[in-house]
Amino acid sequence: MKLSIRLSLIGVSMTLIGCATTQNLAQKDNSLPEKERGIAQEIARAVPKGCVFFQHMGDNKPISGMTKTEEVAEIRRLYVSTTDWYKASFVVKGIWGEGYFNSKTKRFICGDRAWGTFQDAAQIQFREFGTTVKTLN
Repeated sequence: MKLSIRLSLIGVSMTLIGCATTQNLAQKDNSLPEKERGIAQEIARAVPKGCVFFQHMGDNKPISGMTKTEEVAEIRRLYVSTTDWYKASFVVKGIWGEGYFNSKTKRFICGDRAWGTFQDAAQIQFREFGTTVKTLN
């Protein structure tokens, strides 16, 4: 009995933690500075124009029809680099994805697979906005 109560409490705690970290960073009522919120908004608007969604069994071979959406994405995490590229984790209609956006050229790349084919991808490192990079001495 004690074990099931503890597991239930752990499940509730994890659910609450998950809820606390799922704000839409593209909305005006969040803690992002104006510049980064603007980038998040641009990525959110780019998703319906630049992404196609399909179901697969983990091998990226479609098992259902490919669909587009008109719905603007919710940006859940924003990553920055030392270049003009940003990365965002987004959700739209319950589907999670990653989008890459160049703030200077306005180029948008949808998905990790497409990003991997980009010639400069290997040289660009991202860190989540608001975190710092620690260097080892």
